[in-house]
Amino acid sequence: MIFSVVFVCGGTVFFRPQLSSAAILDTDLDNLTDESESTVYHTDPAVFDTDGDGVGDGEEVVSGTNPVDPRSSRLSDLVRPDVGILGNKDQWPWYFGRATGLLAFVLLTLGVVYGLVMSSRAFQKVISGSVSYELHRTLSWVALGAVLLHAGSFFFDDFLNIRFIEAVVPGALKRDFPSALGFDMGLAVAFGIAGLYFMIILLLTSEFRAKISQRVWRRTHYVSFFAYVTFIAHGFMAGSDSGETWVRAMYIISFSLVSLLVGVRIVSRTLLPKWRAKGSVSDNETPSESLSSVS
Repeated sequence: MIFSVVFVCGGTVFFRPQLSSAAILDTDLDNLTDESESTVYHTDPAVFDTDGDGVGDGEEVVSGTNPVDPRSSRLSDLVRPDVGILGNKDQWPWYFGRATGLLAFVLLTLGVVYGLVMSSRAFQKVISGSVSYELHRTLSWVALGAVLLHAGSFFFDDFLNIRFIEAVVPGALKRDFPSALGFDMGLAVAFGIAGLYFMIILLLTSEFRAKISQRVWRRTHYVSFFAYVTFIAHGFMAGSDSGETWVRAMYIISFSLVSLLVGVRIVSRTLLPKWRAKGSVSDNETPSESLSSVS
C-alpha cells in the first residue's frame, strides 16, 4: 500500500492511503488480487491455478481448500456435484488406490481376527478344523491381492509419480509435501512397504508349513502382529480419508477388537490352564495329597 503525503494549513501533515496497482490488479483473473496472492495466500499472481489441480486459486479459497496443495481439492471432489460419482476421470488411480487400500485393511483385520479366534482355546469348541484354516488362508491371500492392487495403482498416479525403487525400498520415497493429516509421506509409505513384506513372509511360511517345524512356523506367525501394526500406521498416516469420522471409527474398532482378542488369547493359553489345573486338584485330592504327589 502506498501513502500519499498531504500538507494542510498550520504545517500539519496528513497521510492518505493510496491503493497500489497490485492491490486492485488481478493478472491471472482468478478473483484474487495480485497483492493478496503474494502476501496472504502465497500463490502465483500470474498463474490461474498455482497447484495445477484443475481448480482456480480463487475458487479454492472460497471453497476452503488449499490453493497450493493439489491434494486438498482432490478431497473436495468427493462432495462436488460437477465431478460425478466416480470422480475426476484423470484421477482414477487415486480413487482406485484409496478404495483398494480401505478394502485391504478390512480384509487384513478379518484375517487377523479370524486367526486369533482360531488360535484361542476359548473358541476351539466353536471354530476348528481344516475348513476354518482354509478360510483364514483365503482371507489372507485376498488381502494380499488388495494390497498389491492398492500399491500398483499409484504407479499410474501423476501426482505421487512413484518409481519402482520407491515402492519396494522403505524410506526411498521422498516428497516435499506431507500427507493429508500432515505426516511425512516417505515415512507413511515406508510403513506400508514393511507391512507388505511381513505379509509375504507370513503367507510363504504358511504355504510351506509342512516343510518347516511347527515351532518355527508358530514363531514366524507372530509377525502377523507387526504386519497389522505397520498397516494401521500406514493407513492412518498416508490415507487421504483418515480425517473422515467413519474411517477413524473403523481404525478404532479394528484395533480395539484385535487388542481384545490378543488379551483373550493370552488368558486362554496361560492363565486358563492353570485355573483348570487348580480346579482339578481341589476336586480330586486334598492339598497334602497334591504336595506328596508332586514331591
